[in-house]
Amino acid sequence: MIHKPPNFLMDSWPPPNFVNPEKHGATFKVVDIVFSVAILAVSGLRIYARGFVLRELAIDDVFMGIAVVRYRFVLLWLTT
Repeated sequence: MIHKPPNFLMDSWPPPNFVNPEKHGATFKVVDIVFSVAILAVSGLRIYARGFVLRELAIDDVFMGIAVVRYRFVLLWLTT
């Protein structure tokens, strides 16, 4: 169950601005790019190490690849 915050806390908040609200779209895109680069770098290094250095890929590598592709499609859907 969600409880209402205490009045002293709500009184410290700024008044809502419904006419010209702040937008944080650029912040989301920057965080998206940073995490996408990190995820692609780490997963790419893992695939390289397991596939080319050790010469054996396992089912967990396939699932990781599916998760990376799904992550990108979800973020593309969220940012449009």
